[in-house]
Amino acid sequence: MDLGFAAPELTIGQIPLLGSTYRDAERPLAFFEQLAERLERVPGIDGATPVLMTPFAGAAGWTAFVTIEGQDAAQAAANPSLDFQSVLPNYFRTMGVPLQRGRIFTDEDRAGSAPVAVVSEMLANRAWPGVAPIGKRLKFGGTDSPGPWYTVVGVVADTRYRDLTVRWPTLYVPRRQRNPVTVFMAVRTTMRPPAVSATLRAAVSDIDPGERVYDVASIERHIHTRLAQPRFAVVVIAGFSAVCLLLAMVGLYGLISSLVRRRRHEIGVRRALGAQSWHIRSLVLGGGARAVLIGIAGGMSLAAAATRGLRALLFGVEPTDPSTLATTGVVLLVAVVIAACVPLRRATGVDPSIALRAEQVRLSGAPRAVYLRWSLAMVGAIDAKGLQHGG
Repeated sequence: MDLGFAAPELTIGQIPLLGSTYRDAERPLAFFEQLAERLERVPGIDGATPVLMTPFAGAAGWTAFVTIEGQDAAQAAANPSLDFQSVLPNYFRTMGVPLQRGRIFTDEDRAGSAPVAVVSEMLANRAWPGVAPIGKRLKFGGTDSPGPWYTVVGVVADTRYRDLTVRWPTLYVPRRQRNPVTVFMAVRTTMRPPAVSATLRAAVSDIDPGERVYDVASIERHIHTRLAQPRFAVVVIAGFSAVCLLLAMVGLYGLISSLVRRRRHEIGVRRALGAQSWHIRSLVLGGGARAVLIGIAGGMSLAAAATRGLRALLFGVEPTDPSTLATTGVVLLVAVVIAACVPLRRATGVDPSIALRAEQVRLSGAPRAVYLRWSLAMVGAIDAKGLQHGG
């Protein structure tokens, strides 16, 4: 899945900045700017920038509510919540977020200059559908908010940085114009996390020996953490499904074996009258297949209603996805064939002479006319099914 940013090359570490000198909001900004410059001079590091949160933070991320210029109070209240990112000019290059239109931030976008913003494509399409967003304005809060208006200067691609499974409309503003507290540093490099951790610790120690670095992890590890719960659910559901399929196969095996035993003498007569092995296989499989097809039809109807409860566990597929249901039907038909292998081997291995001898013994006490009527009825039944029989 395309996350919209350079996920494989990113590593993120936490720097709490616990010293009393960083209580002023400007000091952390200066620290991270200096740290970014120092890291970008290290060979093998293509970019470094502070970020507000680790990836896939979901509800723990920074959320903004804005008013679009020209909206009334009711329209502003209906605006969706936005993922908020306060970034340095090198953020988009470091994170690998491509620019679609306009421009990204520069060093000139700082405190005292005109407030500017960059929006994601989703936000641009929602706020200004069918209209070029460059030059449009928005502000934080409701219509009566005293905050300044931010002019949109660029549009970037949508990302899944806030949530792995849902794309958020995102608003970016220059950190030098709106500077919330942050403790995370993102590094774009092909180095392994242990090497990045050592480099990051050395750079932090050079700037302030009293500060420490924690939880240095690649984006891959964050993805695995985010997917741990749904993967566990998949394993549990798959395990129960495998048990159910095994039980179904055992039941089918018993059913087809019973059919073969009950029709053993009939199969022997058919073989004696010239029936081929494939005739016998179709005879045996026909009964089991009919039962399975009826079961599949009923099961699909139940699944159409029951699987809607799994919607929260699904991604990129509907609960009643036709291809998934069709694949399930094929799997069950294959299970029928596998379950029928042993009974089919027994059916095609029936010795006609033994079967006929057993029938002769069973009917030896009956009048000859009864035996002839039974034989003619059996031959007629076989002939009606189109099987070969002797003269």
